[in-house]
This record gives sequence, structure tokens and C-alpha cells, in this order.
Amino acid sequence: MVATRNAFGRNKYQWGTAHGIDSIDTMPVPHATSTYQPVPHGGLYRMWSERLERAGYRITSEEHWVTNDCDVFLSKVSIESASLPTGLGFKWQTALINSYNRQVAIKSAMGANVFVCTNGCLSAEFMMRTKHTGGVWERLNGFVNDSVRTVEYRANAIFRQFQRYTETDASSGRQVDHVVCEAYRNGIIPASGIGQVLDHWKTPEHAEFLPRNVWSLYNAFTSYDRGRSVFERTSRTNRLHDLLNREFNIDGQTPQAVTNSLLT
Repeated sequence: MVATRNAFGRNKYQWGTAHGIDSIDTMPVPHATSTYQPVPHGGLYRMWSERLERAGYRITSEEHWVTNDCDVFLSKVSIESASLPTGLGFKWQTALINSYNRQVAIKSAMGANVFVCTNGCLSAEFMMRTKHTGGVWERLNGFVNDSVRTVEYRANAIFRQFQRYTETDASSGRQVDHVVCEAYRNGIIPASGIGQVLDHWKTPEHAEFLPRNVWSLYNAFTSYDRGRSVFERTSRTNRLHDLLNREFNIDGQTPQAVTNSLLT
């Protein structure tokens, strides 16, 4: 990756860099128009994180990312609560996405971060969004409330998905090769990633991923994805879940479908 410098004096890579939330506050916000209402990211993050804490979720760490043009923002926090399921060696994360470019909606995502390898796989099986159009300020209160009140439901749905992965056999080398190639054909990994994912699968970095099941295969993909763009990771992970469920005949509603039913 090629490093450059931005107006805030930070080293940044082509896909963006980490910032403190106070630094994000200093970034210029576009003017509102009759059809577009920008929402300052710092203020939105504080509203969202404060409601998470009031709901009983303890924020243990936070990260804030900004694209090179300072137009798209991602805030990701690790959370803990006695109400969240435990096991399988990961911690819970939730994220807030916002933009100043009139192209990316305000979004909330939920996912998990594997402890043993810190893959940072923000698996946005649930993604809710609202647009920067007229009335966005009136919608934000409901958006943030829904984002917070569904955290436990989303976590349980994701945990059930991962449990199904641990229970599903993936010992057929021919089937694994097919799935990895299908991941390339579905835009989940580039052609250059095929061999690297298979390397992670055949020689896992951690003993936890030695069992030949879909959970280990999933982590071969997320191990490969480690260090790549956080802004693109959520859509890739969603497509990966769809692929694994389809190719291994894994039944059950996806976390997205489970949580959508709560909002209808």
C-alpha cells in the first residue's frame, strides 16, 4: 500500500486510516441542501455510543476510520454485556458507518472479532440504514434506538450461525477447493487470494482452526482478509456467509432475516 499525507498530518494508505474521534470533529461538513442533510460523524457517534452504554453495553475499545477523501467514516467498538452469548473464542463488535459524499447511507452493523487471530471480521449479517435525505434528523433518533435495542438479537443470531459452522463437516478437499473458487467468482476474494485462503485452510495459524469444519474454513477466509479495507469488509463477509450456507446446505434463517423481522 502506498502511504500519503493528509491535511490532518496523519500517514494514510490508499484505503484510509485511523483517526481519533476529536480529529474527525475538525473535518469540514458539507452544506445542507433541500435534498441532502449531512450528519456530522462525531456527534452521531457520541449519540450512538452513549445509548449503547445506557443500555448496559460496556465499550471496551473503539476505532475510527476515514477514507482518503475524508468522505466516509467507520466507527467500530468492542462491547461486553452479560446478555451477550459467549464461546467460540470471539468478542462482540458493532459499527457505525456515515458519509459526507451523498452516496453512502448511515448504517449500523454487528459482528464478531476472533480472539486468537484478531481477524476483525465485522460480519455485518445485520445492516440497518437511513439516507441523508430530508427529515434525516427526525429519523436518526429511531435509527439509533433500533440499532441499540437489536444488539442482543443480532448477537444471538450471529452466534447460532457460527455454531452451525462448527457442526458442519468440510473435510472434502474437492468441496473446499470448489467453495474457494466460487468465492473468487462471487467477488469475495480476488484471483490472487485463492492460493492464500487455501494456505490458511491447509495450515491454520491456530489450533482452534484445525478441525475440518466450516468454522475453520470461514476463518481461513477472514485470516486472508485481515489488514484489508475495513470499508469493504462488511459486504464481502455477507457474500461469504451466503456462499457457505448455500454450498454446505446449512439451514436456518440468516442473522439479517432474523433481525429484519423485529423491525417490521
